[in-house]
Amino acid sequence: MRLRHSVSKFRSCDLLLLSLSALSFLTGCSETLTDSTPVLSSEPISFKVDAIDGTPVTHSSSASAKGSRGVAAAAISTAPAPDPQSYFAAPLKTTGGGHTLYLHPLVSERVGGAMAEKVTDEPLTRGTRIESINQLKQFGVSAIPYANDNAFASATPNSLFYNETATNASYGWKTANEHYWPATDKVAFYAYAPIPSSSNGLTLSSGSTAGTPYIDYALPATAENQPDLIVATNKGLTLATVGTNKAVPLAFDHQLTSIRFVAGPDMPSGKITSMGFTNIATKGRLSLGGNWTTTATGNYTVSNMSLQLMGSENQKNQDIISGTKTLLMIPQSFTTDNQKIAITYVFDGNTYNLTGSLKGTSWDKGQSIVYKVSPHSVSKLQLGSITFATSWGSNYPKTAFAAGDAVGIYVADANGLKYSNVMLTLGSDGKWTPASRVLLPENCKYYVYYPYSTSGLANTGKAATDAATFFASGISAWNPNANQSTLANLYNSDLQVAAGVVSTTNASTVNFSMSHQMGLAVITLKSGTVTNHYLSTDKSYTFTNTQTMKASNSFTGQIPILHSTDNYVKVIKPKTSTTFGTSDNVLGKWSAAVTASGAGAVASLNAIPSATQPYFLKPGDVYYSDGAITHNEESLANGKTPIGIVGYVGSNYWTEKDTKAKGIGGHGLVMGLKTIGSTGTTDHNTAYAWNTSETDDGRSKVNTSALIVGSSTQSYGSGYKESVALNNSAHPAAQAALAYTTLKAPSTSTGWFLPTAGQYYAIMHAIGGYPSSGWNINDFVSNMTTVSSKVNTALGKVGANNYTEFFQAENTWEWTSTEVSATFAIDIDSGVDDRMGDGSIRFISTGRSTKSALSSVRPFLAF
Repeated sequence: MRLRHSVSKFRSCDLLLLSLSALSFLTGCSETLTDSTPVLSSEPISFKVDAIDGTPVTHSSSASAKGSRGVAAAAISTAPAPDPQSYFAAPLKTTGGGHTLYLHPLVSERVGGAMAEKVTDEPLTRGTRIESINQLKQFGVSAIPYANDNAFASATPNSLFYNETATNASYGWKTANEHYWPATDKVAFYAYAPIPSSSNGLTLSSGSTAGTPYIDYALPATAENQPDLIVATNKGLTLATVGTNKAVPLAFDHQLTSIRFVAGPDMPSGKITSMGFTNIATKGRLSLGGNWTTTATGNYTVSNMSLQLMGSENQKNQDIISGTKTLLMIPQSFTTDNQKIAITYVFDGNTYNLTGSLKGTSWDKGQSIVYKVSPHSVSKLQLGSITFATSWGSNYPKTAFAAGDAVGIYVADANGLKYSNVMLTLGSDGKWTPASRVLLPENCKYYVYYPYSTSGLANTGKAATDAATFFASGISAWNPNANQSTLANLYNSDLQVAAGVVSTTNASTVNFSMSHQMGLAVITLKSGTVTNHYLSTDKSYTFTNTQTMKASNSFTGQIPILHSTDNYVKVIKPKTSTTFGTSDNVLGKWSAAVTASGAGAVASLNAIPSATQPYFLKPGDVYYSDGAITHNEESLANGKTPIGIVGYVGSNYWTEKDTKAKGIGGHGLVMGLKTIGSTGTTDHNTAYAWNTSETDDGRSKVNTSALIVGSSTQSYGSGYKESVALNNSAHPAAQAALAYTTLKAPSTSTGWFLPTAGQYYAIMHAIGGYPSSGWNINDFVSNMTTVSSKVNTALGKVGANNYTEFFQAENTWEWTSTEVSATFAIDIDSGVDDRMGDGSIRFISTGRSTKSALSSVRPFLAF
């Protein structure tokens, strides 16, 4: 524990003498020594700035007291600010020499932060209004320790530290001299900027002043020397309540009143040579954390001005007193007639001294007041800018209004609407043009909404505090388009509103800063791991295969628009769960809900595929021993054994629908990867006789191409049924196919069989484009090499020596289970020995296809 102490002074305790090493035990009696100096901890004090005029300052992490716990520099929050509460007070009438001018006071409830426009031409000097953390370079701070609330009135900063300068470090705001928290005492912190000095008219109470400190302010004669005083207080804190390694939070507020003068666009030509006030507070005392007390009154005049007015034909405002000459005055209420505002005005060579009473008005702490000088008692306001909402930033494709965009404007006072749903259209010149005449009286409120509708937007029918309140019923009833796949539908869903704010720069134009009233969903398509699959045509057929898959963009129901690669956006109703996703029968299907926390909020959603996905079967797919399937263009499944390729997809005799048993078949026909006995790509190996003799087997006689092509609906098109009928020793080819086990068939399939001519045709047609007409049995068709090449390529997906080539350079034959006559069965014949070249192929029913001839057998199965 760190101690501050005086060796000659001790409080009275049970012990009369204590060594320095035993001082820590004094805490059992009190943590404050007899000179009111507290016993200190080893915890250093630091600060963080949480707000300026109520506008939050965000921090990347909690400000820390110690350097070992770094914190990044703070920045003003980007959260949408509330509608500024600027308003025109009753005009002040000034007269003199037969002339009258009116001053229209535009009052903003704060000098900085969200409530007033920044004067952009002000350099960062003494009188510059401090509106953001970036402008605050240093502040003064005093700390008063006290044991309890009763002891505060007699406590002083000298007991801890007085008027230290704090600057921003990487781990919070720190004083130049390090100071430590009292072990148990409470502390009241008082921070202020700028630091009081003779040049800025500020004087801080002394370090020995007991109780609440104060600042005296003597108004400097020169406007440039007038300070923009901000103060923050935080009282009653202890180390225990703040916590170790934590900074003291400070929220600053402006303490003076900002005064500016502008000439309205209706002012005639002339010259203003001075402006000022009589019998106002020129000195005051501010109790820190409290109010002002006037300590002296006098006159204040800005003279030697010589501002030449350009005349009403100019149609523009002119600054009279602004920028670095902005007056920063002591807050006060005006109660007597001799408290006046004075203007010296030269017109047509004559000088007029005009005065007007300030009685009944006030300058409140933190206010900004712009006096607009006009010859008229009713101020003329003009439509200024309408700014597109920006809270969605780069997440949204539209960031500004474009020529042709339209908004609707309402003008209202406390009694009702003056103008209702007048359309304003943005022209190519950047100006908004009303569809019909609309006036903007200074005693009214102004509201706009976007996108424009001829039916308008439901509202309160009279002035409200802000746009969201005025349009509350319309906002509540607003429903974004379900389908926002086009920019038009997206933008038409983006409800924005704004209340008009009279510019504090010129006090003559009404500007609107739109804010989104809906939320924005940002959907990012992500990849995920998928293990379970089912056929899209039959959910009862399932298999497993772990693979990575991206979420589908085939949205259904709520349809967003593509914003960037794999990123989609959609305007959604805030505080309402919105579900996005695809239909159930889409590859990469997914479903997820998202909720925007409020108006203008962005809600992010990562779309990840569901763990179970549909599988869309197609010719060429690879079929595995466990019934799994992968597409030919994909990588082979890990840890699985491929046994064939899906050559045809359908639900008929070719796919053996219910031929073996109810529920088996009817999805796909699989060509085995190898002929029986094959040991390599070009090895066709064992050959079998169709029948051991040329005898009639009583099967359907298929002797035309039409019968082959049409066999999908005929029982003779079923290789399984034909093979079972021929399953005896007299029919070696069929018997061998049914008994084939080298490549294991899954139990969900028919098992291997000798395919029919129709099933061979089905695969060659589906994969290779074998013609459906215009050929006869025994013909070589014109595209035969293309057919065999495509089938062979599909088989070759599994790699060399893992399949038997399909009718390429090797001369070969493969039996079907289709009978032509008592003597012949249909054989698939290579044309190599017929000098037709590599890849030639045909159906043959004569010559070589006698039943007792020996040919290879390539088993098929169906599932």
